[in-house]
Amino acid sequence: EKHLPEVYLIATGQILTFLFVISWTLTWFYNPEIVRSNPLKDRIGYNNVCVGFDSPPAVYVAQVLFIPQAYLVFQFALLDWKRS
Repeated sequence: EKHLPEVYLIATGQILTFLFVISWTLTWFYNPEIVRSNPLKDRIGYNNVCVGFDSPPAVYVAQVLFIPQAYLVFQFALLDWKRS
């Protein structure tokens, strides 16, 4: 059976989106002061996407979710390289 690299790329994007949604939700509920005021927002005027998973408890969930995301993006790169 032939695996299409694009399937891994799509799954990578889905896990990354899930990671952002879960992390930002956790940050918003458990650490909302970080969303309102942080060094990045104070400096550039808005929050970067990374603010949502840089503080506990979201950082712990994000660390775990980055593992399958990294694996899938590596599989995409490997299969895409083999295909070319």
